Amino acid sequence: MKVSISRQISYFETDCSFHLRLCPIFRMLQEAALAHSIKAGWGMKQMSERGCVWILSKLRMELQRSIDFGEELQVTTWSKAVSGLKAFREFEIFADGEKVASASSIWVYFDLERKRICTIPENAASDYGIEGGSALDFNLERWKTSANFEPSQSSRISVRFSDFDTNGHVNNTIYVDYAEHLVSLLAWKPEIKIFTIQFSKEISSKTDFVNVGFNGDENGGNFKIFSGSDTFAVGDMLFK
Repeated sequence: MKVSISRQISYFETDCSFHLRLCPIFRMLQEAALAHSIKAGWGMKQMSERGCVWILSKLRMELQRSIDFGEELQVTTWSKAVSGLKAFREFEIFADGEKVASASSIWVYFDLERKRICTIPENAASDYGIEGGSALDFNLERWKTSANFEPSQSSRISVRFSDFDTNGHVNNTIYVDYAEHLVSLLAWKPEIKIFTIQFSKEISSKTDFVNVGFNGDENGGNFKIFSGSDTFAVGDMLFK
């Protein structure tokens, strides 16, 4: 089962060049995934009754071109596979029939009471309706990166009330916002073409500040979001 949502890019989602920022794109992906979950009977109400949530583990997005203010977008998503502890979800974004972005993601099923990842229920695959095909030619499951580097550029960011979602922690899309903020500080002002991230730890309401570090060059590099000894996310970026 494939599910699509449509929307027009608003002024407040764009940068100074009227290009769509990365964080709003990730929000669209999350909205499409939520629409699919609701249609499959795995919406927020049902998940709350089960005492479980879906947690995003990894995501990779590849942009074919910049997306501009006013464009009408269609975001299509599908569940590619469910295997043990992992669920694999794909995304494609179209503008007037042209594919402008693609993404692959891996999710885990988290028990809120026991505070641990658990096996995905057997009926998930049939409820979501597994569809074959990958949005990207990339093995996200095998992809790894390290937080063991000294940043050449870093920024300290205050954690804001608006960063938190209904689960009481900083939403995954805000991690992308933090990384995008750091990129805006780089001297050569690059545009992100490929963005890959692994979420390592939640940012709770007890966290006042996070640091975002980058190490790379004009072609791209590695980044991490951290505070003291805690690493919340790691990833890499390729620039245009």
